[in-house]
Amino acid sequence: MTKKSIIKSAAMLGAAGIISKVLGAVYRIPLGNILGAGGMGNYQLAHPIYTMLLLACTAGISVAVARMVAERVADSAPAEAYQVFLVSLRFLAVLGAAGCALLYFGADFVMNSLGMGSAAPSLRACGPALFVVALSSAYRGYYQGLQDLAPHALSQVVEQVVRLFCGLHFAKLLAPMGTAYSAAGATIGMAVSEVACLAVMWAYHRKKGVHYLRDKQRWPARPILEKLLRIALPTTVGALAVSLVAGVDSLCALPQLRAAGFTADQATSLYGLYSGFVSPVVGLCSVFSGAISTSLLPAITAARIHGRKAAAHRQISLGMRLSMALGLPAMAILYLFAQPILQLMYRSLQGQELAKAAELLRLMAPGALFLLVMQVQTGVLQGMGRPGLPVLNILCGTVVKVAIGLPLLAIPALNIAGAAIGTVACYAICALLSVYCVMKFSGASFAFGDVVAKPALATAFMAAVAWQLYAALSHRGNTPALLAAALAAILVYGLCCYFMFRPKRGRREKA
Repeated sequence: MTKKSIIKSAAMLGAAGIISKVLGAVYRIPLGNILGAGGMGNYQLAHPIYTMLLLACTAGISVAVARMVAERVADSAPAEAYQVFLVSLRFLAVLGAAGCALLYFGADFVMNSLGMGSAAPSLRACGPALFVVALSSAYRGYYQGLQDLAPHALSQVVEQVVRLFCGLHFAKLLAPMGTAYSAAGATIGMAVSEVACLAVMWAYHRKKGVHYLRDKQRWPARPILEKLLRIALPTTVGALAVSLVAGVDSLCALPQLRAAGFTADQATSLYGLYSGFVSPVVGLCSVFSGAISTSLLPAITAARIHGRKAAAHRQISLGMRLSMALGLPAMAILYLFAQPILQLMYRSLQGQELAKAAELLRLMAPGALFLLVMQVQTGVLQGMGRPGLPVLNILCGTVVKVAIGLPLLAIPALNIAGAAIGTVACYAICALLSVYCVMKFSGASFAFGDVVAKPALATAFMAAVAWQLYAALSHRGNTPALLAAALAAILVYGLCCYFMFRPKRGRREKA
């Protein structure tokens, strides 16, 4: 896979991700108005538990499928690659059904045991979604391994469109029953959107993938499944560790805030601000890191299989440059425009809630950079055939988060800001360790000027221009001023990068 192909695939996924995130943000604005901070707290309390179970069932298998398919395609064995998909699909159907039953029938017991009984309806509604996502992940891993990212991109957009309409509809429909059931209605909309996502993947597969069904040769399922599980296990543990970062907040934030003297309602509202309003804004950066990582994994796997060390180094270096070139401006924008961004996205936030959310977003702005680097390097390590290393890195980051975040949560003056500080520290440790591991085990090196200095200089110039323009236009209202500043930031940063990174004429002629 060439550099242009990687950038093209990442751009396609990134564009789909941006559209999905915009739709997701559009969805969260009226949803936040319907549920309020307390309802968003109930909505968010159930999701870390659902996410952890979902990742346990699907995350490692999906990555393992992508890697095994890429290896077999590199060896010119597409029919065997299709057998990998079939085995994974059956296995994930069983896992998804078991997870669905566990969530549906065990929701009351789990949430009451954690002292979060009001979130039980939301957790129960997650059950059907888990089964559907498990099936979708088999298709996603298969086409990622084929380096065909079109169904992934298309299904993302369709999923968000359906969630936008169905989630709001069911949230409003169940609102008279209380915020707990209104939050569950939003979760029902999520399940419907996952069905739509699966339908898109299935339809694409019927059109593009059925030609392998005519192949008469079959491979035993057991060896394929055993290899899938060997590859998937460390990736699954790593994905669970990432989810544990959110799980630590979900399980420990409320008791620590209560210990700091806040009432149950106040603690839930503070947690809702952090997890329901601020964290999703920082998570927008995962659109880019996910797109880059998804494109790099099969490309690096193929280069490794064929022994093309130089090609692998170029792809690794490209991933690092892209993550820094996107992460630095993201960090600057989130820090400078924290309150204007939240004002634009969440009209329900006013007064002290808006000020608190803006404070949290400024604290978490560096986390956007570290998150980008961490996720891209995780994809690189998986493509290198070392999926266990990200697991250790994330576990180290989680230990740091617990050691820093939990004591800070119990300090009344810091309260929920302790969770934000702990999360940034976790991402920073994971990012640094991941970069170290990539450099050590691949032998690749990064040019400081291209990776850090040039993007940092372009970011500083972009930030200065955008902030001055926003200040000059702020009297016309937040929305037009922020949109003008955003457009200026994109143009200025794009021009800076063009002049800084364009190849010199002599180098081009030599090439």
